[in-house]
Amino acid sequence: MGDAALWYASHRQFQSLQVPRDSMSSLPVASKQAHSYVGGKFEMLNEKMYRELAGQWHGGQWSSLYAFASTGTVQPSLASEIVECFEMVKSTDEPTRELRRLESFYATVGPAITVDNVCAHREFWHRTLRNYDGSPVRCRANGQVKRWKTRPTEFRLPVKRGLFECFYITPHNAANWTVAP
Repeated sequence: MGDAALWYASHRQFQSLQVPRDSMSSLPVASKQAHSYVGGKFEMLNEKMYRELAGQWHGGQWSSLYAFASTGTVQPSLASEIVECFEMVKSTDEPTRELRRLESFYATVGPAITVDNVCAHREFWHRTLRNYDGSPVRCRANGQVKRWKTRPTEFRLPVKRGLFECFYITPHNAANWTVAP
């Protein structure tokens, strides 16, 4: 094991990840790559691709895309600026490919689902899962939102994906979904 892996293995916050000590040298943390720890495994974030994409589509140095491309700062208006690019992408050489990349970028930085806005939207995109064509996995509301007076932060929204898959979006899995544009 390398020095960085030994340091990470010795600190309590990394011991909670429950990763075998012999695999610590292969952790993305040790190689300083962007990552997230989801579902018991590390997922690489494709920040480099998103920054290049923002650099291609920004509208000047005061735009949110420019701020993300240059510094990686996610401003509140970034998602709405990406949606504006959806119409402009139709005039490019490869509109489907660019649109899928922009949709993936929007799904990554799009607005979160909260108790306040879950009633207002009917379509949602998954942040990390992609369809075969590269578009984000989509689901639609399949009923009314259930809320409780005794638990004001709780909600349960029945949704449907495809023909047969039905499930609920709750506060426990809402971070994996974003509101569709």
